[in-house]
Amino acid sequence: MDLGVIIGIIGIISGAVIATVYFIISEQRNKKFQKKVLVKLGKIESEMSIYPDGLARIKNKAKQKILSLAFNEIDRNNYDQAIEQFQNYIKISPLRDNEKCAILNLIGLSHYKKEENEEALIILSELILIAKRIKEDDALSIGNRNIGIVYFILGQYQKALEHHQEALRIYRKLNNPKGEAASLGNISIVYRNLGKSQKALECSQEALKIFNKVDDPEGEAKVLTNFGAIYIELGQFSKSLEYYQKALDIFKDINNPKGIAIALGSLGGYYLELLEYNRAFEHLIESLEIYRNLNILEGEGNTLVNIGICYHGLRKYQKSLENYQKALDIFKDINNPKGKADSLVNIGNVYYVLGQHQRALEHHQEALRKYRELNNPKNEANTLVNIGSVYSKLGQHQRALEHYQEALRKYRELNNLKGEASVLDNIGITYLNLKKYQISFEFFSKAKEKYSKLGMKNLEHKAVERIEIVRRLLKETDI
Repeated sequence: MDLGVIIGIIGIISGAVIATVYFIISEQRNKKFQKKVLVKLGKIESEMSIYPDGLARIKNKAKQKILSLAFNEIDRNNYDQAIEQFQNYIKISPLRDNEKCAILNLIGLSHYKKEENEEALIILSELILIAKRIKEDDALSIGNRNIGIVYFILGQYQKALEHHQEALRIYRKLNNPKGEAASLGNISIVYRNLGKSQKALECSQEALKIFNKVDDPEGEAKVLTNFGAIYIELGQFSKSLEYYQKALDIFKDINNPKGIAIALGSLGGYYLELLEYNRAFEHLIESLEIYRNLNILEGEGNTLVNIGICYHGLRKYQKSLENYQKALDIFKDINNPKGKADSLVNIGNVYYVLGQHQRALEHHQEALRKYRELNNPKNEANTLVNIGSVYSKLGQHQRALEHYQEALRKYRELNNLKGEASVLDNIGITYLNLKKYQISFEFFSKAKEKYSKLGMKNLEHKAVERIEIVRRLLKETDI
């Protein structure tokens, strides 16, 4: 054989060996990078979901470098810089559609973390359109789940419900039990905020079974927290406390600080319902500190509102107003319309107690407009009651009755017995002020019946006291 040919063959073989070794090393580096990406994505994921499949098998070094830079910025909570890096990533060709979905999801999540909810909606909507076009169910389920969370934060509960239901449908199609349970939990929270407690309870029960089955303690704790809130709505306070405490214990066991803050805040809300303001205050202050350490502005705003309610209950009205105003400022900064409405309602309540009825009315009316824009019937009904109370104080009893009756219709549509009982009480008081004692007696009796059904003994006793007052007045008028 010709020596040149032999040398040539050896050269080819040697080149092939070098290429193979380089390929193996390169693949090992890619796998190492891919593992690093998955770890980073796991740290980022919280209530919103990550779409890791779109970032599988990234071999482009420029893309790898950008992702590393972006993740480092997220680690430092520098979401503006992270968004800039992700946008740079999208400019690099070639870019697969599912890869773009993954990056859009990270951009949407970064906007969400910055409380830029409108921007998050735009980005996540684009993700959903691409996922639909390429028929990528994983990306589509995650896009719907995440956009549902954003709509919920914005108080647009009907849209939130539609997207969570679509996510649930896809997760079931994909046979993804964790995704299914998470979606059921989200649907339950939406139903609770729509005042549909029974539907909320059913979804939470289904979610809890799945989380127990797949051994997911964090998911279990989140659902237990929602159970606590539902049982408060149903007036079953002992059950509520039991579920909140279980949730707190689990969050502590798995060292989840945000979960601990949520559970502590929920326990604070529980004690507020029982009018135990000092115990509520202790839990809320602890919750507030955690939210501030984590830089979670929405949680901070909601907790400030509840602390304001504590001060209101303790008759420290100026401190109450200060906390409501701080919350309102936060909600304005992060563009959270429901938070703004909640703050306005509570500010109105303080002005009502201080006898500044016109200012109270203005704040309640502004809140009512916002709740109607958000299609939030439960809080709309609550605010109608507040407006009715202001008109009653102003001596405009007919206008008060109109607002109470509208609230009553909404509570009945929502099957909200607690709200219904409260407004029946208010209608009874209004007729009492109008000296229409027989009608007043009928409404107080209905309120008592509802309180009894809910097991709310203190309010039931108050209704009984009012009934006795009306009975005496009826006897006096007969004489």
